[in-house]
Amino acid sequence: MIKLFSKDQFNLSNRPGYINTCVVLITLTVVGGVAYLGKDIIVPFIFAVLIAMLLNPLLNLFRRKKIPKVLAILLAIFVAFIVIAILVIAISLQISVLSESFPDLEKKFRSLVNEGMNYLNNHYNISEVKVNKWLDEKQKELLNKSGPAIGASLAQVGGAILNLVILPVYVFLILWYKSLIVEFIHKVFKESQSQKIGQILSESQRVIQTYLTGLLIEVTIVACLNITGLLIIGIDYALLFGLLGAILNLIPYIGIIIAALLPIGFALLLQSPQHALFVVVLYAIVQFIDNNIIVPKVVASKVRLNALVSILAVLIGGTLWGISGMFLSIPLAAIAKVIFDKIEELEPWAYLMGEDNPDDEKMYNKLLK
Repeated sequence: MIKLFSKDQFNLSNRPGYINTCVVLITLTVVGGVAYLGKDIIVPFIFAVLIAMLLNPLLNLFRRKKIPKVLAILLAIFVAFIVIAILVIAISLQISVLSESFPDLEKKFRSLVNEGMNYLNNHYNISEVKVNKWLDEKQKELLNKSGPAIGASLAQVGGAILNLVILPVYVFLILWYKSLIVEFIHKVFKESQSQKIGQILSESQRVIQTYLTGLLIEVTIVACLNITGLLIIGIDYALLFGLLGAILNLIPYIGIIIAALLPIGFALLLQSPQHALFVVVLYAIVQFIDNNIIVPKVVASKVRLNALVSILAVLIGGTLWGISGMFLSIPLAAIAKVIFDKIEELEPWAYLMGEDNPDDEKMYNKLLK
């Protein structure tokens, strides 16, 4: 009987490079499709895995103190809960104080609308009646679409609450069964590959732990810089804008823009254009410090991904999983790079994701040969 498939056919090293590339692209497409369809289950689980990785050193510390495993896991989760609760309470209190400014914001917005109508009427001969008619039509359209939007929002809120409830359960179970999970991964592969699998697992855990720790340090430093700068400028609610800016800064290249627009818009509406300009200068300075000092020293040394891959990862993550995907994109890309680095046939992909940019002149000379 003719053998349709042989053992060597499934070995990547026996295939041409373009075949391996096609296999990787098809695999990534399938994984992306599964990730999109199962996002309600996969996203909270990945968050739980990352939190468990971050808490693992604390758990090991408690275990070295001879604390029973169950109690040690619960203590580690409790510490994480306290930190998150303090952050949420601080932001919530600032938002409640900010709500007192809503009447002033509404008054200023109406004033800007009236000025805009006068400008259109004087320069383009567009009457206020036409503008009001257009606004009424848009308002009716918005009301007609608001029902499904409210329903979808309530569903998302319900899903978020469910995730908040189930997330600690996931974290507890992952920490409890971590040895079982690691042993399972070893058993999936051949005994000859056990050493390489162990290297991938240990390096992935080390990279993610140090990367997440670096992000926490980065958030703390950026928040302090933002808050201090906003207080010096005289922007109200500096604590809220500073904390939100530091958290949004975790979204590479996109988050800082959103973070800066909030205090800039607030300063334009309730303070002055000069305050808004100072905010722009402040965020530019903070971003320069973050990109050239904090990230290279604290974060980028742990995960060396080039800017192109980082932006693509953020955009793909946002398309698949929304804001959660933007936050998860860089850690997941870092894990992928660690895996690619350890598999000889996939090393070109790891090289593509890294920062080792070859010299243009050398590459040009190489192409000429």
